[in-house]
Parts: sequence; structure tokens; C-alpha cells
Amino acid sequence: MQNLRGILLKKGKIKKAQLINQRIENIHKGIHKYLIKEIKGKKIFLWSTDGKGNFRLYNDPPGSLGTLCFYRFVDKDDPIFKNTIDYYYSSLYPYYFKDARINELACDHHSHTPSGLGLCGSILNPLLSKKALEWLKNANMDYSLMAESFDKDSGEAKTGVGFASGCGYLAYSLHHALIKEGKE
Repeated sequence: MQNLRGILLKKGKIKKAQLINQRIENIHKGIHKYLIKEIKGKKIFLWSTDGKGNFRLYNDPPGSLGTLCFYRFVDKDDPIFKNTIDYYYSSLYPYYFKDARINELACDHHSHTPSGLGLCGSILNPLLSKKALEWLKNANMDYSLMAESFDKDSGEAKTGVGFASGCGYLAYSLHHALIKEGKE
């Protein structure tokens, strides 16, 4: 939406840009009101809530909370964002494996194997990018193609081998982290 706002401003469509800006502000307010909770003494972003106090502590690779900074929702120095990453990449979270060869998160879909899509999201996360690039080096790709998940101990491709959309996401993540960010 921020990109759309910028385009509208460049085209002189001020009223539409203001409307988009109001929507962005309302989304931010709603997320900060309903999707932040104090867990173990620190505020973190939640995966979901019903707005009535019930919530889920979860982080799914295709919609990783670690990409909130990439999508310019928060700054990399935001304490809630940092707490969120620290929580999910710790022994507090059941889909994190501290001693794994690839320390990326698993998920409901493949609960014992680190996620290829999650690895891409971590490459885009400025708090994890350098580590994620190292994790990527430990991943035995499927004939150099991204897999949906990797064995946590060997790094062998486990599910979704030859994962086309994952390959595209990986290419984009690597371009962003290694080329685009290097120029900015």
C-alpha cells in the first residue's frame, strides 16, 4: 500500500493517496491493538487473534512475521519486532530446533523439517539475514533447486523438492539481500 500511495502522489492524486495513507494508519493501529501480546515479560507480534483475548503464537513461512521489516511495517530496531524474532527463534517455540544444521523454523505443514520458504523470509529479515545465508549454505538443494523443507540434521531436501515458487522466492531474496541492499 505504501508503494501505491507513492505512485498516487507522483500522479498528483492527493485525495486517493490520503485515503491510502489513512488505511495504512488504521492497519497499523489495529495490529498494535490486537496483535501484540506480552509473552514471558516481552511484547511480541502474534500470528492471529479473535480480538476477544484468544490468540495463537505461531509463525508460518509463507507469511513470516520476520518479513514485517522487509514490508516496511516496522523498523529493524523496533523492540517488539526484535522480541518477536527472539521468541520464535528460541527453545520457547516448538518449531525451532536449536541444534539443527539449518536453524530455520518448521511449521504445521512439516513440523520436523526447517522450511525453505522460511529461509527465504529470514534472508529478507535484517536481524537474521547473515545467519540465514549461512543456513542456506548448509542446505543440500534438490539439483540446486529450492526445496519446501530440509532435514534438520543433514540439510537434505525433504519435502517439495524442485519447488518452483520457492526457487523464485529464493532468487528474489538473494537479489534483495546481496545486490539491492548492498547498493543502498
